[in-house]
Amino acid sequence: MKKKTVQKFLQTPACKYGRIWNYLIPILLTAAVAIFTYYRQTFTLLRQEEIGLFLNTPDYYRTISMNPLPVSHIIGGFIVQFFGIHPLGTILFTTGISAAYLISLGIMKKIGAPLEVICTALACTVWWFTARASSPATGTAIILISALFLALMTLLKRGGTKKRVRIWDTAAAAVLIAATTIMLSRDRDIKEVEKWSKIEFAAVHRNWDYLLKYATPSESLKDVEVVPWALLAHNVKGELKDEFGRWPVTEEFGLDYGTNLSYRSALFGAVLYRELGVWNESIHQTFQSGSYLPHCTSFRTLRMLIEENYAAGDSLMVVKYCDVLEKSTLHKNYIKHYREHPCVHRDSDRFIENGSAPHIVFTKNQMDTMLQLGRAGIESPMAMERYFFYYQLRSGITDDEISERSEYHQ
Repeated sequence: MKKKTVQKFLQTPACKYGRIWNYLIPILLTAAVAIFTYYRQTFTLLRQEEIGLFLNTPDYYRTISMNPLPVSHIIGGFIVQFFGIHPLGTILFTTGISAAYLISLGIMKKIGAPLEVICTALACTVWWFTARASSPATGTAIILISALFLALMTLLKRGGTKKRVRIWDTAAAAVLIAATTIMLSRDRDIKEVEKWSKIEFAAVHRNWDYLLKYATPSESLKDVEVVPWALLAHNVKGELKDEFGRWPVTEEFGLDYGTNLSYRSALFGAVLYRELGVWNESIHQTFQSGSYLPHCTSFRTLRMLIEENYAAGDSLMVVKYCDVLEKSTLHKNYIKHYREHPCVHRDSDRFIENGSAPHIVFTKNQMDTMLQLGRAGIESPMAMERYFFYYQLRSGITDDEISERSEYHQ
C-alpha cells in the first residue's frame, strides 16, 4: 500500500514539475550572471570601485542630490565600495539581477500573467544595461522603480495568480538567458572596458607582467592607446631598448600621450612620474585625473594621493586625504596603517630655499624633461632609457645603426 502511494505521489504534476521547473529558470539565470560576471567582468567591477565614490558627508549628499534619481546614486555609490572585495562584487551584482527577476515575477503574478519568459526578458534587460553601465546606479534605479511598482500593486490588493508550469514557457526563458549571455560575451564595449580595467589595475598596482599580457603589439594595431602603457611596463623592467621598432610609435605619440588630455592620459602620467620618482608631478597628474570623474575624485584617486604624498614626505597632505577617505565605509584599516606609520615631513619647497637647484619644467619636449630630471638630481635609469628612445625616434635610426656607428668611431 505504501509503495503504491509513493508511486502515485511521484506521478503528480506538483512533484514532477513544481519542484524542478519552478526553480529552474531562477537557477539558470543566477548561474549565467555569476559565471559571466566572474570570468568576463571581474576587473570591470574592480574599476567601478576605483573610480566610484561614497563619503558620508553633507557635501557628498548635496552633490548627489543635484543628479536625477539621487537615491539610486547614493545606494549605488554605497554598494560600489564592496566591488573592490573580490569576489563579493560578483555576488552583489548577481544578487541584483536575481532580485530583478523575482520582482518581475511578483508583478506578473499580480496582473495575472505569471509567464517566465516575460520575467526573464525583463531581468535580462536589466542585466544588459547594468553590465554596460559605468556604476551600479543604473541597475539600482531600475530595481527600485520596479520594487516600488510591485509594492503599490500589493497595497492596492490586486489579485495574485499562481505560476503554472508550462514547458514551452520555461524553454523560451532558458533560450533567452543563453542568447543574452552570448550577446554580452560578444559585446565590443564590454570587452574594451574589461581590457582597460585590467591594464589600469595592473599599472597602478605595479603588476607589469600582467599588463603586458593585454597590451601587446598585435593589440596595438587595433587600439594604439595601449602603446604608452606597454612601453612604460618595458621601461620599468629595463627592456625599453629592445622594443624599438616593434610598436606603432611617433615622436608625438607612443612613448607617452603627447598633448592628449583625458582621464587615461592623466592616470598614465601619474603612474609614469611615480615610477620615475618625481612625486610632485605624480601628485599633480593624479589630481588632474580626478577632475575627469563625476565627483572630481574617486577611491583610487584618494588612495594614490595618500600614497604619493606619503612617498614625497608631505605628512600634512597625507593626513588631509586620510581624513577625507575616513568618511567612506571600508578604508578603516587602510587609513590606520598610515596613521600608525607617519612619514617624516620634508622641508618646504619654496623658491628661496631651492633657488640654486635646477627647476623641472614639464614641456612637450620630453627629451628635455628627461634631462631636467638628471639636472635636478633625480638619478633614474628609466629616464635615460626613455631619453634614448626619444632620440631614436627623432633621429630615425635603429639599434643596429647605432652599434655600427659606435664600432666605426672605435
